[in-house]
Amino acid sequence: MVYRCARCGKPHPRDDPPCTDCGHDSFEEYDDTTSGTVDTGGNLVWQCQDCGREHVKHSPPCSRCGSQDLRKVEPDYTELDRTLEQRTEWGAIARPYLPLMGVIAAAGLVLIILIVL
Repeated sequence: MVYRCARCGKPHPRDDPPCTDCGHDSFEEYDDTTSGTVDTGGNLVWQCQDCGREHVKHSPPCSRCGSQDLRKVEPDYTELDRTLEQRTEWGAIARPYLPLMGVIAAAGLVLIILIVL
């Protein structure tokens, strides 16, 4: 008999939780004689069906809205991709502070000249 983690799908030779990959404490039996590999289906999360908040593990109620209805789904990375596309370069962030940095550099240069003389 072969077991796999109920959360991440990693195969284990015996029912001896916790999982060495994700730390989950529940294994399930499965038949590995068909293909020799386990289809883990990706990195699944538990999503609240009322507010959409994603949870790492199934532990109702939802911490945002209190709903008991959590379902296992594939994580949605579209918002993360959109955020990465909209990132700005460091120059755009530092541009408003350039005059201040110039004043500080000039003051430091005057201070060094006064100390040396």
